[in-house]
Amino acid sequence: MGKEFYHLDLKPGIAVDSKGRNHPKRTLRKLGTKKCFFEKDLYTTRFGGWESTEIEQKFFGQVDASGRDAVEYFTSFDLRKDWHAACDAMLPYLTVQKLRTLKGLDYLAGITDLDDKNMVLAALQRLRSIYVAIWSECVWSIADASQSAT
Repeated sequence: MGKEFYHLDLKPGIAVDSKGRNHPKRTLRKLGTKKCFFEKDLYTTRFGGWESTEIEQKFFGQVDASGRDAVEYFTSFDLRKDWHAACDAMLPYLTVQKLRTLKGLDYLAGITDLDDKNMVLAALQRLRSIYVAIWSECVWSIADASQSAT
């Protein structure tokens, strides 16, 4: 079995045993990574009774597909052809990987002063280009060390 961690569940809920009786779940349990490090419906948007997972399928799906190709390109260490396209895909991919986490979404909620999950997910889609631009400038500032004495 994989590695297990002590997981403190602040809202453990109720478990139903085989006889149909309810029991409170324990707050501290040993669980594997698949049970500890995820959030159910993290990217699901809801409007009334309507739910959508389109952000996961269309927005993240597109970024992940092009990012996967860019990662593959850079792992081949053959930077002679099509490196512009790979860079154009890699930086948005890395940006979205950072912002799509719970920590990244909480950060976005804080800087945009939004407390509605749907609005934070919309902000992620709008603001990712700003992050890509800033990250690109940082990468090129490091890559261009022509004024360095070293």
